[in-house]
Amino acid sequence: MPQTFKRRRNAWLLALLLGPVAPACGDPCRDLSDTICNCMPSRTEQQACRKRVHGLAAQNATHEQKDRQICDDLLQSCTCEALAQGNFAACGLSQD
Repeated sequence: MPQTFKRRRNAWLLALLLGPVAPACGDPCRDLSDTICNCMPSRTEQQACRKRVHGLAAQNATHEQKDRQICDDLLQSCTCEALAQGNFAACGLSQD
């Protein structure tokens, strides 16, 4: 599967998974989504990814501390290199 497709799919999965838990600036879940979106190959794709994720987050006003802690932990392992190597779990994503 081409890397660009994987990244797009992963960004979309992230939007679906973290949208409900990423409502505020400075939030570790939003930071995690930004980290993943920054791995997209072009600036246009990065911006589109952020728009999708932040749009979903705006629809959800609350999340729990445990969700923020999970995102904070994932921030330690989530890198573009990990995603490029197919280590989606490092960013809280699945390969399915």
